[in-house]
Amino acid sequence: MSIDTEMDIRTAVALAVTVGREVDLSACAYGPATHDRFLSGPMGYYSFLAGLAQVTKARGVVEIGTHYGGSARAFAEGQRAAGVEPNVLTFDVEDRSGDPVQGEPGIQRVLADVRDPAGAERLTGWAAQATADIVYIDALKDQDFLEETIAATAHVGARWLVLDDILANTGMRAAWAALRDHYGARAISLDDVALNIRSSNYGQGVVALTDDTFAGLTAERLRVVQQDRWGDLVRAATASPTIDPPAGQRERPEELTVLHEAVGRMRGEGEIVVAGAACNVTSTTLASALADAVAKGPELAGISVNVVAPFLMDASVAKARGDDVTERRTTFLPDFRAALGDAAPFVNTIAGDASSRRWTGRPIELLVIDWHREHTDLAHVWRELLPYCIPGRSLLVVQGLGGQESSYLTATLGRLLPYLEVVGFAPDSLVLGPVQSPPANSLDGLDHRRMDGWWDDIDRIDAAIDDRLGDRRAHQQVERSRAMLRKRLGLG
Repeated sequence: MSIDTEMDIRTAVALAVTVGREVDLSACAYGPATHDRFLSGPMGYYSFLAGLAQVTKARGVVEIGTHYGGSARAFAEGQRAAGVEPNVLTFDVEDRSGDPVQGEPGIQRVLADVRDPAGAERLTGWAAQATADIVYIDALKDQDFLEETIAATAHVGARWLVLDDILANTGMRAAWAALRDHYGARAISLDDVALNIRSSNYGQGVVALTDDTFAGLTAERLRVVQQDRWGDLVRAATASPTIDPPAGQRERPEELTVLHEAVGRMRGEGEIVVAGAACNVTSTTLASALADAVAKGPELAGISVNVVAPFLMDASVAKARGDDVTERRTTFLPDFRAALGDAAPFVNTIAGDASSRRWTGRPIELLVIDWHREHTDLAHVWRELLPYCIPGRSLLVVQGLGGQESSYLTATLGRLLPYLEVVGFAPDSLVLGPVQSPPANSLDGLDHRRMDGWWDDIDRIDAAIDDRLGDRRAHQQVERSRAMLRKRLGLG
C-alpha cells in the first residue's frame, strides 16, 4: 500500500536516520576530542547526516566547522550512497583537518570565516557553480555567531538547515527557540524524533527551510524496515510463546511473549507507553522485560514503562481483577503498584482523566493500547500518543481486537492505516508499525464520527490484514467487530 500523504519533518528525519545507518562511515573519524582523547570512529549522529544527504540526493553541502573532517566525509558518503557525486564545501578558521577530508575527492576545505569577506567570496563563487541543498553549522557555540552564520549562508538557497549544539548554553537555546518560533512544525530536534542519536546535553536541530523541502521523499522504505525489524519478532514469538499469563487472566501467551521480546529488541530510541490498565499482566510483563534488558546493557537505561490510565474501579475492571467495587475503593492504583513487585521501579503510573492527559513529548518506541477503551479516551490516545511514535522504528500493539468497543477500535485503525504498517497478529493483539507521522487533521473528530461511516474503515483494515498476513484468526477478530457494529446499529 503506497503512502499518498504529504511527508512531514518527523518522518523525513526518521527516514534519514534509518537510511544513514546502512552507510559505511568507518572512515569518518571524529578526531581530537576533549581531555586529550582521539576518537578514531564516527560520532553517532554522523549516520543522520549521511542519511539526510542520501534521501534528499543532496547535490551540494555547505558545512561550517570542519574540525577533523568526519562530518564532511559523512555527507560525502551519503551523497555517494545516493549515486550523487560528492560536493561538500567546508569552512573552519583553524586547520585541524585530518584523514577523512585531506585529499578526499569532492570535499573542498576553506580556511576562513564565512562571515568575513574572504569566506563570503569563496561561498558565493562556489554557489554560482553548485546547488547547496544542505547547510550544516557546527562551530562556535555562540548565539551571535550562529545567527550571523545563518544569515551569511542564506543566499545559497538551501532546503535543509542542520544545527549542532543547540542546547549547549543559554544563547544557543535562545537562538534555537527563535528558529522554532519562526518555522513552526518545520523545525525539530533530533531528540524529538528518537533518543540517543545526539547527546541530549548538546542537541541537534533540523529545519526544513522551503515549502518544497520534502519533494521526492517517500516513506515506503520505512514500511520495509518495519517488516524486517518487527515482523520476524511477531512470527517467532507466536510460534514459540514462552510466557504464560497468571491463572484467570485474559491475556494469551503469544501476546505476552510478543511484548517481552519487543522490549528486548528496543534500542533506547524512545519510551514504553501503555494506554489503559486493569490487571497488572501487561505492565508487569513489560517492566520485567525492561529490567532484564537494563541488567544486560545500558541501551535502555533511563527508559520507563509509562502506564496512562484513570485507575478507576468500575464493574468491568473489578470483574477483570476479581475484585469488588465499594464506595471506599474507587481506585485500584495502590493495588496496581503493589502487585508490580520488583518491577515497580521501572513503571511510571500517570493517573487521572485519560482524555485530558498530555504526553511529555519524548519519543515512544513501544506503544501498547490496553484495557478500557472508551470512544473519547481512545481518540485522545491516537491524537496525543501516535504522533510521538518513531516512523519506521516504533512498534504499536493493539490489544483486544474483536473485544470490548472493538468496532470503534477496528474502524479507527482502518482510518489510520495510511500511516501504519501491519506487521503481525498475536491473538488477540494486532501488531503494527507507524511509518509516517499523521497530520493533525487526520486525528481530529475520531470520537464524533457517524456510525454508518465505519464500514469502509473496517473493510480497509480487514483487507490489509488479509493481504499482509493472511491470518485466519485475525480475520475472525475483525468479523467479530463487524458483528458488534451490526448489533449496535440494529441490523441483526
